Amino acid sequence: MYLDVTLYDIIDFDELLYGKYISQIVDMSNFDEVKFPFHTFQNLDVYNLMSIIFKFDLKIDDQIRNQINKLHPKERDYFDWLMNIDNYNYSKFQAYWILKSQTKYLKNLDSKNLKNLN
Repeated sequence: MYLDVTLYDIIDFDELLYGKYISQIVDMSNFDEVKFPFHTFQNLDVYNLMSIIFKFDLKIDDQIRNQINKLHPKERDYFDWLMNIDNYNYSKFQAYWILKSQTKYLKNLDSKNLKNLN
């Protein structure tokens, strides 16, 4: 709920609530696709966290980078890129990542950050 009311400007950004949101991100690192074939391994909490970060131009510090450990292995490269666009190892880059998350905050990534795609 914090995410929605903050992204839609119903309430102002609150550092305390932001910290609580981060602390409650679900760990999907061991999600079993075979056991749960009709569920997704995507960690929507981390997608939403990135929307908050880009909307409010927040720093991606170690606490945020450590959220990669809560991701299913299939998602880690994408978030590693998203959290470190300027210094990412582009040998692992997948072009579809640019379209993967269609929030307006992720769409507005500064084009200078994408200079390494050429």
